[in-house]
Amino acid sequence: MKLTFSLIILLFYSVTSFSQTCTIGPSTISTTDETRICMDGIPDPIAVSIDVEGGGTGTWVVTGPSNNILALYPGSPFDFEGAGAGVCIIHYVNSDDPGISFPSGSNLDAIVAASSCAFMSNPIPVDRIVVTAATISTPDATTICVDDGVDEPINVTINNPGTATDGAWVITDATGTIVGLPPAPPFVLDGAGTGTCSIWWVNYDDPAFTPMMGDDAAAIVAAATCAELSNPITITRNNCNACTATAADITTTDPTRICVDGIPDPINVTFNDAGMGTGAWVITDAANTILGLPPGPPFDLDGAGPGQCLIWYVTFDDPAFTPMMGDDAAAIVAASSCAFLSNPITVDRIEVTAATISTTDATTICVDDGIDEPIDVTIDDAGIGANGAWVITDATGTIVGLPPGPPFVLDGAGTGTCSIWWVNYDDPAFTPMMGDDAAAIVAAASCAALSNPITITRNNCNTCAAGPADITTSDPTRICVDGVPDPINVTFNDAGMGTGAWVITDATGTILGLPPGPPFDLDGAGPGQCLIWYVTFDDPAFTPMMGDDAAAIVAASSCAFLSNPITVDRIEVTAATISTTDATTICVDDGIDEPIDVTIDDAGIGANGAWVITDATGTIVGLPPGPPFVLDGAGTGTCSIWWVNYDDPAFTPMMGDDAAAIVAAASCAALSNPITITRNNCGPCDEEITYDVAANGCDMTGAMIELQDDNGAPIDAMPLGVNGGMGTFGLQPCGNYQIIITGAPICYTNTGGDVGPRAFMTDGTGTNNESFSSQPGTTDIPTLSEWGLITLALLLMAFGSVKMAVGNVAFAGIENYSIPIPSKGSFKLPYDAVIFKRALLFTGIFIIIGFAISIAIYGAVFMPDIIGVMIAGPIFTYLVHLLYFLESQKEK
Repeated sequence: MKLTFSLIILLFYSVTSFSQTCTIGPSTISTTDETRICMDGIPDPIAVSIDVEGGGTGTWVVTGPSNNILALYPGSPFDFEGAGAGVCIIHYVNSDDPGISFPSGSNLDAIVAASSCAFMSNPIPVDRIVVTAATISTPDATTICVDDGVDEPINVTINNPGTATDGAWVITDATGTIVGLPPAPPFVLDGAGTGTCSIWWVNYDDPAFTPMMGDDAAAIVAAATCAELSNPITITRNNCNACTATAADITTTDPTRICVDGIPDPINVTFNDAGMGTGAWVITDAANTILGLPPGPPFDLDGAGPGQCLIWYVTFDDPAFTPMMGDDAAAIVAASSCAFLSNPITVDRIEVTAATISTTDATTICVDDGIDEPIDVTIDDAGIGANGAWVITDATGTIVGLPPGPPFVLDGAGTGTCSIWWVNYDDPAFTPMMGDDAAAIVAAASCAALSNPITITRNNCNTCAAGPADITTSDPTRICVDGVPDPINVTFNDAGMGTGAWVITDATGTILGLPPGPPFDLDGAGPGQCLIWYVTFDDPAFTPMMGDDAAAIVAASSCAFLSNPITVDRIEVTAATISTTDATTICVDDGIDEPIDVTIDDAGIGANGAWVITDATGTIVGLPPGPPFVLDGAGTGTCSIWWVNYDDPAFTPMMGDDAAAIVAAASCAALSNPITITRNNCGPCDEEITYDVAANGCDMTGAMIELQDDNGAPIDAMPLGVNGGMGTFGLQPCGNYQIIITGAPICYTNTGGDVGPRAFMTDGTGTNNESFSSQPGTTDIPTLSEWGLITLALLLMAFGSVKMAVGNVAFAGIENYSIPIPSKGSFKLPYDAVIFKRALLFTGIFIIIGFAISIAIYGAVFMPDIIGVMIAGPIFTYLVHLLYFLESQKEK
């Protein structure tokens, strides 16, 4: 018909007019997950990311190796567990072709090639492997004798090989630890001694799976990509001959590293378990060769010379067992029908002998002539020792130097005598220190020996009657600069010789003061470090002055000596100033934390600082790391927040201390001003929670609105009805909540209806109302007035159609019914009952389709739809009938 042909031309023109150039491209995809997965019932999700997005509409497609489509996925991750063994490929297809589809079984390459605008990403192949356990068995005995000298091979058969690309035999002990990886049966286990073990066959498909001796078999199989153990065959290995002996367990608390120095080092050995059977003590060398068969402990091995030996206790129930000197202990025990070695106690016998040293240089030197006289020392006989060191002692044997090696320059040591030694030692704990008594620490070492000494006499060769003093103090030398005197009394261990004077210098040696004598009060000197000295001299030209370098003027004098220094550290600590802008009166019974932030306005002075909280009596009740401070949980009362500055290593405030007392007792500490907090009970805190759900035109019957705590646990729920509803959850305690709508129909959610969860907080300041509503858009259903406009348009179309028909076709005489229009002979509306019934059926189908679309989109059919259909349906039916009727008449 002409009308149909016109519609086809119009459709073709619309499609060709709105076609667009393809502007998309392929995506690039990647994954960091393992793409070789095991089909073992455990999910192996593969997360795939889109690195380069090609545009258009994207579809995840999984194909087989030939790119035939297996499945479409909504997106990453992909889990192929249960798909069986094989290879599949993940693709991402970008398309801008509304006609493209991906039927299962179709070839993806062909679909993309045939499309007007579609592109495939790079492929990601996934290898799905399957490994199943084998079943093994043996016809041989699984209980064997290992002491009869007869091998009992065990043949094992694989009854069901399972599924795998690789397999291996594994033997484990009773704990599951791998003790053997034999190539194949039969297995001879007689040499393994008594015990139990299990034979397994492991199937695997994992290039990284490499079982090793000592591995836990179950653990490495579980850790493999794909591996399965067969059933085990457990073998029991017994001693079948009568043997009542058992192994002993021995121990010692004595040193097992002894020095071969002619001094006995007895080692007592006791039993943790004496075992059973006849027993004998055995001493072997490191190769297990028997060196001695002593009657019993204690054992003195000093005379055996240097080396290593092992102490054993052997138990036996074998008349033929007779250990002899020179026997291999392990071999004769293994050869016996019933003999056992205990655990060994290893004894290291070490030897150290003294070295011999000498010098060709003068051993009497002048220390006051400004000329160094180096002394070279030679080791003539190195003696024996794993380690050695040079040691210099004073006349009392106290170590005063540990030089790396000769030559030794001793001119700077002043007058006196000293000795140079070489010490050989083999003792990891031997660490000589300055001030040690050399002879005492060598005697206390497990193995050390001093060489002969080379004694050096250090003289003043010029005429000088002065000698250095030695001073000391028992007062604290770490004082606090706080305006409180800290007198330091200094006394002489040795007053020296010559004229003397007290000198105080700074840390660089510059003279700060020349006081008449102790005690010295250095509090007014401010913070810093100073040194107290006593200088002795026999030099009329020696006149120390303020600002001099003390060491330099002593060195420049013909006869002046500085004593040892006493170092005094002068430290300063001042109190900080703190403040807060938060309320200092809080409620502790409302369930709402009221954190108090405290600011340090003036940090004061102090090397260290700490926050302290005290109760009303000043007792420390908290040592928090820092603000803000939450004190609501402390109950009612008052407390004070302080910052304490301190510079005292011994200052360690503890819970329960009196803050003021421990600060006063510290060598240097100061408390800031306090911030006092009052903690009150303010009464209950609650607030009414109401709701308002606006869903005009939507039946919300069956939906619920639920009040939850901030963890999502339900507190109360209310049903909703037509158009939503409003209500209250009543008074609830102050705190954090959330509201959520459950079971909302599609007519609410499809129009942007808010369902939550919506989080909020109540603080007792008023009613809290939570409102929910939909957001109507362009898809609103027409109102009754809009249906009136639609109806008017249909009537005008019908009237226009009839006028056209009257102008072109004569209806008189046609054998049809007609509907007369009651007026003076204007015209009659044509009507054909048969055609009208067909048009009515056509209209009914369209109405059913329209109602189905409304239910699919909005979840319901609304009253305006029904009224509009009742009005417009008959008119639309007559219009369709009329158009068909006129077309039929024209063809006639």
